[in-house]
Amino acid sequence: MARDLCIEFPDAFYHVCSRGINRQKLYKQEDDFHYFLALCRQAVAKFHIKIYAFCLMNNHYHLYLSTPEANISRVMKFLNQSYATHFLKTYPDKDGHVFKGRYKRKIVDSEAYSFTLLNYIHQNPVKANIISSPADWRWSSYRSYVNPELRLDFIDYDWTLKQFGSIKSFIKFHGDNQESSWNPERDAKASIFLGEEDFIVDICDKYLNLNEIKSHNISGINELIQISNKHRKQQQMKLCSSVDLLYIDQQYKNRVKAYLLNKYCSMSLTDIGKMIGKSANATRMIIKRFEQQFSQNPDLFTALIP
Repeated sequence: MARDLCIEFPDAFYHVCSRGINRQKLYKQEDDFHYFLALCRQAVAKFHIKIYAFCLMNNHYHLYLSTPEANISRVMKFLNQSYATHFLKTYPDKDGHVFKGRYKRKIVDSEAYSFTLLNYIHQNPVKANIISSPADWRWSSYRSYVNPELRLDFIDYDWTLKQFGSIKSFIKFHGDNQESSWNPERDAKASIFLGEEDFIVDICDKYLNLNEIKSHNISGINELIQISNKHRKQQQMKLCSSVDLLYIDQQYKNRVKAYLLNKYCSMSLTDIGKMIGKSANATRMIIKRFEQQFSQNPDLFTALIP
């Protein structure tokens, strides 16, 4: 069975979800809901995370959070293990596992998906036909957003409301999208990202070595490689097209291309050489000479453009 890819980095945003095994209830009485929320409060203090939204359903929960300290694994281990201990102690007739496998997590492009994701989380009990409005569900963060008297000390309201601009916009967005059929599972790329290709490639470049892990049995790895390759190809074509517009001879254009493709597109010397009609060794020398030339004249590219 393929393993899920766990990517951790500072200030990452995640949508996490965890379900009870065999669809069993996670919260059998009111005290259980309160206990889990108390764990969330402890997690904020212990791991310095930021929680923006939650919804506790009867047999699963959703959280939208960020991890300034790149520690999502530790956070989720604390939450699920602590709650499982509470659950088995409270209900001794239950034994074995409490949660269904590993929690699900999505890395979120907060600028592009926060509005939709907050709405999705808060609308969960509405879509389950338990209530008619998110304001009627006690166990989500929605009520505390719209009613300041119900504010919780572990929710980062300021960040969220800053994204919306005002509480009126927050309420209007949720109201306009009550019938939305959006689902993060369907919209996710490579099973783990909620974001556009630029966002995904940027995260992969910074925190993953796709070539190193491509042979591992990891869910979504082939899709990530396809996204990365497609993005790089587009970068290469855009860069080469820009160089072709310069008022310089073809030989010099090839030198510029070789330097830029090596510096910004992570291409091998062999592949760059194929593009400019040179061997890998010749390409390496071209790039080395151009780097020396560039270091002596930092305004070189500016001078090339009319």
